[in-house]
Amino acid sequence: MNALEHKFNRWKKKRKAGKARYIITWAIIPAFFALLSGYVVPALDETVVVSLDLSVVTGIGFVAGLIFGALSWFVNETWYQNELEKRKED
Repeated sequence: MNALEHKFNRWKKKRKAGKARYIITWAIIPAFFALLSGYVVPALDETVVVSLDLSVVTGIGFVAGLIFGALSWFVNETWYQNELEKRKED
């Protein structure tokens, strides 16, 4: 199986799981890292002044993840549909 075939089959499985699940997963990941960094960065250096609340940082990470997830879904779905059309022609 070549890389293109692997990508095609992997995206087929992710599509089956659903758009909402894909986007929410990509929203939770950056929100988690934003929350984690909100706890870790001030603990590493006492001179760091954190001007944003943890909830704000987590919210920003979540929204950024939603945007990234939606854009990623759109790009991958467009690629998948184009690849599907090519395969139907062959």
